[in-house]
Amino acid sequence: MRKAWPDDTRTSVMTRAAVSPSDTTNTAALTATRVSPLLLVAPGSAAARLFENCVKLDFTGVLQFFVPHVGTHPIPLWIAEGAPIPFVQPSMGKATVGPVRKLAFGLAVTDELNEATPETAAVVLGRLLAESAAKALDASVFDATAADSTRPAGLLNGVTPLTAATGAGGIDAVATDLASLAGAISDAGMGADNLTIVANAREATKLRLLRGPVFEFQLLSSPAIASGTVIALVPTAIAVGTEGAPEMETSKHPEVHFEDTSPQAVPAAPSTRSLFQQAMLGLKVRVRSTWATLQPGAVQFMTGVKW
Repeated sequence: MRKAWPDDTRTSVMTRAAVSPSDTTNTAALTATRVSPLLLVAPGSAAARLFENCVKLDFTGVLQFFVPHVGTHPIPLWIAEGAPIPFVQPSMGKATVGPVRKLAFGLAVTDELNEATPETAAVVLGRLLAESAAKALDASVFDATAADSTRPAGLLNGVTPLTAATGAGGIDAVATDLASLAGAISDAGMGADNLTIVANAREATKLRLLRGPVFEFQLLSSPAIASGTVIALVPTAIAVGTEGAPEMETSKHPEVHFEDTSPQAVPAAPSTRSLFQQAMLGLKVRVRSTWATLQPGAVQFMTGVKW
């Protein structure tokens, strides 16, 4: 072709080596693009505050989201005038978010207690349920447990802990440990300028005092994180979603099985009580939610810090 049509610029395109384009075999489109504010029964938890800055997905009518990410980034090249522009095929991957799982629990109070308190017991206990949900949410989000049929995977699942700095501690240890966490995230191909640091209240308080009032990263604390453990993550590389709004229900009529760890279906369960017969008020809280890391390396942590 070049010999027959030496002046035809299109022949160079037709004789160029073929490059396979990225396709849906390794890239998945979003199942839906609806994004709505996340509603949680535990707005005061560290996980809930973290999720405010994460990618939000609305699971109404959606089972799962497939979110693509680039495994190997293409490298732009400087091209001479008139030279062909190279087309590259990046290495693509995808993160699966969902399906949502259900976090729920309930309790009951007598009508006498509910009516005797200035602020009804149902309202007071509703707040206690929200606080319990905050602790349970943090414990699940910041652990290393794998996903199963009842819960999403913890953000630390599959993440290898980094080695904390040795020595006497203090500001030097803080700088070394935070630099190690940020460096690991940067090595994974993500920017580390807008990190979120999550730690136990002890380390979070020390960090605030040692670093002073000016601290560039978001700093969160949670009692669900063990003392000496510090987590660093990129919020924009984490997705969270809910299906519908959190629900709080009250009722005086059902029969319920009073059991903390292994509840059974009524009427076969022992310890069954009738709320109607015993003049009690039942409260139930339920939220359908899930979360996932969108890109490998976006979450890093270390244990045994010396500060």
